[in-house]
Amino acid sequence: MDLVLMVGVSLLVFAVLVFQFGVLYSGLALLASFILLRPYKILGEILLGSHIILPTARGRTFFLVERRRGARREYWYGAYLEFTDVHYGVSDLDVKSFIGRARAVLEGIMFDPNANYTFIVKRRNGMTRVFLQVLVRDVDRNALKPRMQSLLRGIGKHLKTYGIESRIARIEDVEDLLKVRKIEKSRRLLVVLGLAILGVLIGLRLRLIILMSAPTGLPDLYLLFLFASLLPLVLYKSGYRVSSPTRVLLSNESVYTIPTPYDVYNSSRWLHSILNTSGDFTLILKLRPAPQVVIDAVESKAYKLYEWGQAFDKLKTITRSKRYYAVAERRFKSRERLYVGKLILSSPDKALLDQLSEVMQQLSMRMGTTFLRSSYLKDIPYGYTSNPGVRHGESLFYTYDLIPLSPIAIIPPREDASGILLGTDEYGRPVHLDFKRLPNFHGIIVGSTGSGKSTLARSLILDLLEHGINSFVIDPHGEYRRVMEIVGGLVLDAINTVIDPLELHGAEPEVRVHSIASACDTIFNLTPIQRDILTETMLKMYRVKGKFTLADVLEELERRSYSREVKDLIARIRPAFTLFSEPNTSIISMLDELKPIAFTYKTLEGRRLPLNVARFVTWIVLDQIYSYMEKRGIVNVPRIVVFIDEGHNLLSMGGEDSLIVRLYRETRKFGFSIITITQLPKDIPTSLYELAGFIIALTGDEKYVRSLSATLNLPEDIAEHIAFKGVGHGVVIRYGDPRPRLLTLRVREEAFKV
Repeated sequence: MDLVLMVGVSLLVFAVLVFQFGVLYSGLALLASFILLRPYKILGEILLGSHIILPTARGRTFFLVERRRGARREYWYGAYLEFTDVHYGVSDLDVKSFIGRARAVLEGIMFDPNANYTFIVKRRNGMTRVFLQVLVRDVDRNALKPRMQSLLRGIGKHLKTYGIESRIARIEDVEDLLKVRKIEKSRRLLVVLGLAILGVLIGLRLRLIILMSAPTGLPDLYLLFLFASLLPLVLYKSGYRVSSPTRVLLSNESVYTIPTPYDVYNSSRWLHSILNTSGDFTLILKLRPAPQVVIDAVESKAYKLYEWGQAFDKLKTITRSKRYYAVAERRFKSRERLYVGKLILSSPDKALLDQLSEVMQQLSMRMGTTFLRSSYLKDIPYGYTSNPGVRHGESLFYTYDLIPLSPIAIIPPREDASGILLGTDEYGRPVHLDFKRLPNFHGIIVGSTGSGKSTLARSLILDLLEHGINSFVIDPHGEYRRVMEIVGGLVLDAINTVIDPLELHGAEPEVRVHSIASACDTIFNLTPIQRDILTETMLKMYRVKGKFTLADVLEELERRSYSREVKDLIARIRPAFTLFSEPNTSIISMLDELKPIAFTYKTLEGRRLPLNVARFVTWIVLDQIYSYMEKRGIVNVPRIVVFIDEGHNLLSMGGEDSLIVRLYRETRKFGFSIITITQLPKDIPTSLYELAGFIIALTGDEKYVRSLSATLNLPEDIAEHIAFKGVGHGVVIRYGDPRPRLLTLRVREEAFKV
C-alpha cells in the first residue's frame, strides 16, 4: 500500500480514537486525512472513472491529442515503428557484442530529450510483435508532422546500422493494448442523489444542534467529510475505466545495483525465451530521458540521507543513502543513461499475468497492483509527460536495466520463407534451406544410430526433386530403393553396374592417373615406390593402348611381378581393380538419364562390397561425376546433389588432403553439391564442417554429443537440446547465419518407406 494512503487511513482511525478527548482533535485528524487522501479523487475513480487520455484524431499511421492549457492549446503527435526483424539477436552474439549493440540501439533510439518513447511488446496467437511509439509535443500543430517524420527517419537509419529492420506501423495494429470502458452517465445521477441525501442529513443535524442543543457526535464529522469528498465530483466529467487485468511496476530495484554484462546477457536470453513462448500478453514500457534535475535530486537525496543518518546514528537511513549513492555512481562508473518511466503488464489470462509478474520480479522489477489503477494508466499509451521531476508511479531506469526488454533482446530473427522446408524452430517458425542464398549447397547430416539420418536424406531427395534438382545417392546398404521407386528413379548396384573409371571427360590422362593412384595410396596404404610403379604403368598404357581397363593394369603389373614391391601392390589393389574388369556403363549415361539414382553397394541377393573396395568405388564415382560436371561448365544453381550415406565408413581416409575435401572446396561452381551423412562427427575430415553450407546435427547419446560439441564448438544449451530431445529433433547450422537453429524436423511421409 502507498505510504501516503496508509497514513491517511491511519488518521481516519485515529479520529475515532481521539474523539472522546475532544471534537477539535478529531476534526483536525479528519482534516489532515482529507488533505493526504484526497478522497474526492478516490471516489471519482470508483464512481466516475479516470480521465484516460485518448486521441482526438487518428490517421492510418498517426494519432493526435489536443489539450487545452487555460487559453493556450497544446498538441501531442504520435506514431509507431514496428521492429520487423533483427539480423543478430541475443542468441546470436557473445556477451560483449550483444551488450555493446543493445546499449547503442537503446541510447540511439531515445536521442531526442523532448520526446516520449514507449516500447510495446504485443504477443497474440503465438506471434510476438514489438513496437516503438514516439510522441512529440508542440503548440504549433503544423510543425508536428515534419518534426515527427525527421525523428522517425533518424531512428530508422540508426536501427538499420545495427541490423534492425523497422517500418511505420498502422494505428490499428497497436490499438487494442488496454481495454477501457466508458462510465455510464447514470453514475453522475448517483453522485447528485448522494449529495442531496447527505445535504438533507447535515441540515437535519444542524437543526437539532442549533435548536435543540444536541451534542455534536463523531458521525457528524464523518458526514461533513463525506459531503466534502462528494462535492467536487459534481464538476467531474464521466471518464473511463481500464477493464484489462494488469500489473504495474511499483519499483525498479535493479537501479540500485550495477549489474555485470554477464548478468544482463543471461537475463536477456532467459526473458527472450519466456516472452516468445508464452500465451497472449501486452507489455508497455513508457520512457523519457531523465532531465538533469532528476539526476541532481538523486545525488542530493543521497547526501542528505547520509548526513541525517550520521547525525542521528540511524543505520537504516545510512543504508538508504547508500542505495541512492549507487544510483548516482552508475552514471559515472558504467556511463549509462538514466530514464524515467512506467511499466505495465496486461494479459487476459490471470495465471499468465502472475507468472510474468514473477519473471519481472526475478529481474528486480517489483510488479503489483495499485489502488487507483486507472489513474496510474491514464497517460498510457497516448499521454505526453514533460514533468522535470519523477511523478508518482514513475521509476528510474538505467540502460542496463532496459536491455532485457529491448527489441534486440526480444525479437526472434525472421526466417527466410523460400527453399526447402526442414521443420520448425523453438518458436514454431518454419526453417528453410535456401540453396540460392547459401554460398554453397554442400552439407553434412550427423546423428547417432537410429536418429533418423537416412530418413531425413530421403525426405530431402523428394524435396530437391520438386525444385528440379536430381540426386545421386551412394547407398551402401540399399536403404534408398523404395524412395527411388516412388519418384521413378534408378537403382543400380556397383557389382553388376560397372562404370569406366578411366574415362577422361576431356581431362588429361595425367589427371585421371593421379586421382586413381591417390585413391589406391590412401585406401590401400601403398608405399611411395608402389604408387610410382602404378602411376608409371597406367600412363604407359594410356600412351600405348589409349583405351584399357583396370584389369588390364593388373595384367601388366603381373608381367612385371619380379619384385616383392609389385607382388604386394597387386595383392593390395586386386579386389578393387578386378571389379572394374568389364565396364558396362559410364557416368555420362547414368547422369544423362535425368533421374534420381541410388548407386548401392549391396545386390538384391545380399552380396556386398568389401569396405576398402566400397571406399575405392566411392572415390571413383565422385571423381567421375566431378569431371563430368566440370566438362559441362559453370552454373549458378545446383544441378545434382550427391548423397554419401555412411560417410564415416566411406570417407574416413586421406584426412585433409582427400578427394572429398577438394570436392567440397571446388565443385559448387559446376552445379555439383555433396551431402555427407555420418554418425561419428570426427570420422570425416574436420575441414568439411568449415566448407559445408549447412550442417544438420540430430540427437544422440552423451559420447556423441561431447564429440559433436568439441567439433562444432556448440553452446551449452544447444548441446543439451541434442542430448535430451528424442528422434525428430536436431539443430541446423547455416553458413553466414551465426544462429544454430533448434529444429523439430518436418519429414515427408514417403521418406519412412524403406
